[in-house]
Amino acid sequence: MMRPLVETSALVGSNSTVDIKVSEQKGRKMYYTVAVVDEGLLNLTGYKTPDPHDYFFKKRALGVRTWDSYDYFVS
Repeated sequence: MMRPLVETSALVGSNSTVDIKVSEQKGRKMYYTVAVVDEGLLNLTGYKTPDPHDYFFKKRALGVRTWDSYDYFVS
């Protein structure tokens, strides 16, 4: 199991640079993505964080096409 370690400054201010160090606890190779979100901008646009439970547990169609040949055998 990968155990990422993230090191950064405790406080981030506007118009400042941020150093982020990401590593794996046991030194193994790891791919990662860093996303930066401006909460003030999200508030202006009215963005609402989606509920992951609703996304992963929504009802979906079975996606399997089926048919029968009952009419060919019964007259």
